[in-house]
Amino acid sequence: MKQKKAKEKIKEFSLAEILKDRKLFKIVKKTDKKILARWAIDCIERIMHYFEKEKPNDKRPRTAIKTLQKWILTGKFSMKEIRGAALDSHAAARAIKEDNSAKSAARAAGQAVATAHVLTHSIGAANMPYKRFTEQI
Repeated sequence: MKQKKAKEKIKEFSLAEILKDRKLFKIVKKTDKKILARWAIDCIERIMHYFEKEKPNDKRPRTAIKTLQKWILTGKFSMKEIRGAALDSHAAARAIKEDNSAKSAARAAGQAVATAHVLTHSIGAANMPYKRFTEQI
């Protein structure tokens, strides 16, 4: 039973599932990648404090955000740097055993930095904070 619920949660956060919303997909495809990156950062900053409160010494998600900000400012793209920051942020999320806002913040930061590579990752960065917010209402 637990495994089935876990699979359902994974499906909720699946980028493929989110992209079935054709209107959203069209908007994203027409939007400049740097604008989407700024949007992703704005979304993450609204929940990053949950991660930083739970894991104050773990800088990986914050580094992912800084990496994305650097790309926005310079336009210099290094796949190794972007991918490394994304994977590190997701590793920080995996280190949190409980499915909570701190974990979502780290996952969202990993999605956001990947926007520099693929613009649709911005949706994942925005969806996780939205999901957490709506769960608390």
